[in-house]
Amino acid sequence: MKRSFFSYFVEAYGNKYPYGPRVRRTLWGLIGFCLLSILVDHCNDKLFVAALPASGSAYETKTLSTYAQDTVLSHGRLVIAEPTLMQRMFLPNLYADCKLFTLIGMIIASLIIIRMTPKQKGEHLFRRDISGSLHLLGSLIILHAVITYAARNYATNEVAALTNGEFTTTPFFPLLLCAEGYAGFIVIAMGTWYKRAVKLQEEKDLTI
Repeated sequence: MKRSFFSYFVEAYGNKYPYGPRVRRTLWGLIGFCLLSILVDHCNDKLFVAALPASGSAYETKTLSTYAQDTVLSHGRLVIAEPTLMQRMFLPNLYADCKLFTLIGMIIASLIIIRMTPKQKGEHLFRRDISGSLHLLGSLIILHAVITYAARNYATNEVAALTNGEFTTTPFFPLLLCAEGYAGFIVIAMGTWYKRAVKLQEEKDLTI
C-alpha cells in the first residue's frame, strides 16, 4: 500500500521532537531582546526617523530646518520630540531600525510558537492538535504585512506633514511584504495539513 505524505511525515517527525526545549529557550531569549529593545529604544522622549529631501537636494552638514518641536538634522534624521503613540507605533525608529508594533508582533508570534512546541525532550510532536495555533500565527503574519504596508504610507504622509512637505521617507517596493503575506497563507495551509496529519495518526493508533 502506498504511503501518503502525511503518514510519512508523522512517522519521521511526529514521534519525537528533540529540539523542542532549544526552540523554546531561543524564543524566550527573543522575547527578552524585544522587551529590552522596547525599553531602550522606544521609551526615549525623542523619536529618530529617516527622512529625505523631497526635492532630491543633497544634505547639508548643519541642521537643515526646524519645525516647532521637530528638527531635521543632517544625514537624514528627523528628530520628533515627545512623539505620539501613533508615531511610536508606526514610524520606524532609526536607532532600533524597527517599528514598535513589529516588536510587539514578534513577541506575540514567539508566544504562539512556544505554546505549540513540546516542553520536554522526546515529547510527541503530534500530542495534540495545534492547527488552531498555526492558523493564528499565519493570520498574524498576514496582518503584520498589511499593517506594515499601511504604516509605510502613514510614515510618508506624517514626515511630509511635519516638515511642510520639504522632506519625505525612503521609497520602497512592497515585494518583501508580498512574500510575507504569502508566507502567512502557507502557515495557515500548514495548519490545515497538520490537522489532517493528526487525524491520520489517531486513525493509525486505533487500528493497531
